[in-house]
Amino acid sequence: MTGYEVTGHEELTTIMSNFKGSPSSYLDLSEKNIGKGESVQTVADGLPGTNITHVDLESNEINTVSAVTTLAKGLENINVNYLSLASNSLGGIGGEGEHVLGALMHSMQGLKVKALCLADNSLNDPQHLSALSGGMKSTGISNLDMSGNNILDKNAVRNLMIGLVGSDISCLNLSRNKICDKESMLALVEILSETNIKELILGSIIGYRGKGSHGVQEGMRVLSTGLHGSRVKRLDFSFNHLESKADVRAIMKGLSESLLTNLNLSNNRLKSKIAINELSKGAQGTQLTTINLAYNGITNDLTDAIIDLAKINKQITHINLEGNDLSKSSILTIKEQLDLNSKEKSFFAKAASNIRNDLAQGRTMLNNKAIFSAKDITGNNPLATKENDDSVKLILPNNSERNLLEASNLVAEKNNQEWKEWTIEA
Repeated sequence: MTGYEVTGHEELTTIMSNFKGSPSSYLDLSEKNIGKGESVQTVADGLPGTNITHVDLESNEINTVSAVTTLAKGLENINVNYLSLASNSLGGIGGEGEHVLGALMHSMQGLKVKALCLADNSLNDPQHLSALSGGMKSTGISNLDMSGNNILDKNAVRNLMIGLVGSDISCLNLSRNKICDKESMLALVEILSETNIKELILGSIIGYRGKGSHGVQEGMRVLSTGLHGSRVKRLDFSFNHLESKADVRAIMKGLSESLLTNLNLSNNRLKSKIAINELSKGAQGTQLTTINLAYNGITNDLTDAIIDLAKINKQITHINLEGNDLSKSSILTIKEQLDLNSKEKSFFAKAASNIRNDLAQGRTMLNNKAIFSAKDITGNNPLATKENDDSVKLILPNNSERNLLEASNLVAEKNNQEWKEWTIEA
């Protein structure tokens, strides 16, 4: 991506005219005092007819009804999909805040903006958050960055989440808001299942705790169990000082009941064998395929523990270990196990595809069990054994059946604790 970065006090009209007929798509006008005088109008007038898709207006004091509506007018009939109004004091404008935020969201209607960054605006008043999120469902915004707004109050969290119900928001960033107490987390997850949020970013929501860990761990347990019933598949919990076995247990509790596939635990302190073993234990029965453990201070001493994490949880195919103190040999050994997991996952995905195809050819479902020809599945799955003409037994390693059964919408019964034995009626 190419673009212009404005420096000094160049004439905005000249800057904007440079984009006419230019392939440049990135406009950086951060920290240029644009919120004063007629500057916003100049920017708005210069946007139409350009190829700009990314507009950064960070730190410009654009915080009046007139400023936000004028800006939005310039965004009409242009393909801007990312807009940053970070650090514009939108939450520090007294009684006008609700009107400005309401006007902002009203002006977003009909625009092509998909990602809106409102970070570091002190947007923590419950009424301000109601005004903001209340108009979200009338926009096409799918990515909302609310990081660094010093959100502390459970009512503020609740008002924000209520407004997101029925909206297109699929990614919500609440990083750098100290909301990891039990009450704030309850406010966050109580209606999470009613939203379309698939990615939840909660980096650096926990400050350095010293010995004060119990309340924070309680908040983490509320979060992890509260993902049940939601659409969240990606959780970012980086930079949160996680270190102990109790920390890991708290964040992993209940994840087996969620749809989570990607867990980011980077930049924490998970550098002990007991912490990694607890992570391995918590990942069992989950849908996790990717875990980010970058920059955790992991050394070669934990190589076997990481391998066991992948070996026990065969659904895991990616572990990010960037920035740790691991030798090339250790990394390659871990990768070997992850490659084995990937091959197994691919195998079962193919088996699931065969079942789906069979069902699509006129087969039906009866009593939650798939009705299909025994020879069709045994012919494509060497781990399946044909017991008789009426049934097929699939013997799969721990967790592997999740990929097979979910993909094909099959439901069967578990018969053995060590191995998964599934009898599917013909």
